Amino acid sequence: MLGVIAGFKENGIFAINSYMATLILIPYISIVALYAPVISKAMANGDYEKVLEKYRKSSDFLLAFGILIFLLIWANIDLLPLISKNITEVITYKYVIFFIALGYFVNMTCSVNDHIIAYSKSYQFNIWAGIILIGSDVLFNYLLIPIYGVYGAGIAAGLSLTIFNVVKSWFIFKKWKMNVLHANTLWIFALGAVTFLALNFMNIAHFWSMLLLKNLLILLLFLVPLIYFGRSEILEELKGKYLKPYLSKF
Repeated sequence: MLGVIAGFKENGIFAINSYMATLILIPYISIVALYAPVISKAMANGDYEKVLEKYRKSSDFLLAFGILIFLLIWANIDLLPLISKNITEVITYKYVIFFIALGYFVNMTCSVNDHIIAYSKSYQFNIWAGIILIGSDVLFNYLLIPIYGVYGAGIAAGLSLTIFNVVKSWFIFKKWKMNVLHANTLWIFALGAVTFLALNFMNIAHFWSMLLLKNLLILLLFLVPLIYFGRSEILEELKGKYLKPYLSKF
């Protein structure tokens, strides 16, 4: 809709920023493929405790990984004009990535909600959720693009994804009393928010020093606390498998 309402140039700018935002979803396909068979079997057996366990476990990991990818994109996006000067105008609209990323964070927090519904007797609800997604996306684009242009398209995408996933997660909670949100969710979001704000407030004249310090900031403010305090079960398993044997040698 952006190409029709605003123009093809704006549509191109949005498309490139949107593509960069989709990098956040890299771990999503793998995790869903890993947990889908387990959820299918558990739903068939009525083992909702196991479904909730996998629901939350995948949610924590996906949210943490998604925020990490976003922070790395945000910290290093200024490198792109060194590759091509034509990209300079594109990254002036980098907050499009931010607005779409917010929708993706909700999507990753809700993790396997699609599959929980799909493997139940209420699988038709996914069709209605899809209709809500399409309808809200068209509506928000129509309302926001004339006012905010490229940013309007980004906000519309983020809002549509949020509503889509909130509706599905609400249905799962009402139907099976499974709530994906818990203390770890808030902790991971808080770490990501603090790190994001710190990146935006950092202002150093030297370009390469800025990039180095931004990436160190992500390590110190987000990744280290996340691993140290064990806020993701999958990360804890990976830490126990790969880091502890290595660290024990010292």
